[in-house]
Amino acid sequence: MKHLPVYIQFFFFLHLACAGCTPPGPPFPGLAKGESLPANLISRRYVLNLPLTFHRSSQRAELVFDQDTRGVSHFQMRIAGRNPLESIRVRSYEGTAHRFADSIELRSNRCYIHGKKEWEDRLVPLEGWDCEHLIFQILPLAADMEMLQSVQSDHTVFANWFGDFNALAMPPSTFAGQVIASLTEDRIVIWGRDGGVILRDGQILEGYQMDLQAFGQTRTAPKPAGTFRVISRPGDFIIAQRETKSNVEANVVLTRAPKPGAGSLF
Repeated sequence: MKHLPVYIQFFFFLHLACAGCTPPGPPFPGLAKGESLPANLISRRYVLNLPLTFHRSSQRAELVFDQDTRGVSHFQMRIAGRNPLESIRVRSYEGTAHRFADSIELRSNRCYIHGKKEWEDRLVPLEGWDCEHLIFQILPLAADMEMLQSVQSDHTVFANWFGDFNALAMPPSTFAGQVIASLTEDRIVIWGRDGGVILRDGQILEGYQMDLQAFGQTRTAPKPAGTFRVISRPGDFIIAQRETKSNVEANVVLTRAPKPGAGSLF
């Protein structure tokens, strides 16, 4: 060996070091496919109650499901808020959703962070990372899918640091979002997926005060909390002006108006 050129010795030892190496594979090979999600789950938007604080202030979280043309169910879990520098960040976990006998597995395949400085700005991509090891498992607590509770399993071992979380369905609607900030006494910021696509400037939205903490208890019906007019739509953050006042504060704003047609200009 000592008579071999240095570069040949290097490649020889590199070969020995990698002889037992195998290419990395999926963290949980052979996962069962499960079934597609039921329609009454895909049609709802959920407020997520998380034990962790991802943002310094204005933290809100949502869970949304959909289904593609092949019948594959998908999920998106997002957490928005302001960081210590008062910039806005949106952390997203998304992937496929698989239904089994008594639970649903959420298997992440894309994770990323978007950000912006002010509510009126547009989000820009900031960071992304591999997250196929993050699997969440949720248990519907009723047939109507109004409440979902996280549970732990062998597959959730890398996501258990999230802690126990739950999700509460917002009222059935075309769009539903959470009030994330107040700009003035009568102007608010509403955050919800696809708000800028579904809504239109000048559209009137219904405000409600939802019982978001009564998990596992009898939930009170949402209380009407006035109406709001859409002022601007920077992506999923909707700036809205209060139109009618109420004696309760809205924490959820929605519309049941149908989505605009593909050819609509407004």
